[in-house]
Amino acid sequence: MKKQFLLLLMMLLPLVASAYDIAVQNDDGVTIYYDLTNDGKELAVVPGNKSGSYSGNIVIPDEVTYMNRTRKVTSIGFEAFSNCSSLTSVSIGNSVTSIGSWAFKDCSGLSKVIVRDIASWCGISFNDNPHGVNRHRFGRKAQASILQ
Repeated sequence: MKKQFLLLLMMLLPLVASAYDIAVQNDDGVTIYYDLTNDGKELAVVPGNKSGSYSGNIVIPDEVTYMNRTRKVTSIGFEAFSNCSSLTSVSIGNSVTSIGSWAFKDCSGLSKVIVRDIASWCGISFNDNPHGVNRHRFGRKAQASILQ
């Protein structure tokens, strides 16, 4: 009985240890963690292995190729960047259509959120703040920028 329990525990351990489905390194060398969504056709940015996994400047691409399959990045998940106090800027791709609750909670170093297209930004669904994003989510000194 003990051997069966130990075997079952060893089989389930990888499921518990991994808080994401895939990890992909961007062109700039930054690793972003994703969950597969919409039956594996799309991706959601999620927290990494530990709290505060992201730092510096993050660029969320429109799509990611992983194992020879390209998927659109359509959401930033619940608490994706939560507690990332060393995060300084986030560039959000045009394919993102939703941002989950507390996605940028306690990102005290975040000073810039960059969107490439105002129409795409206006089309984003915010799970807990449908009228926009307040300073609490992005830190006290955050400002939004639109790249042309």
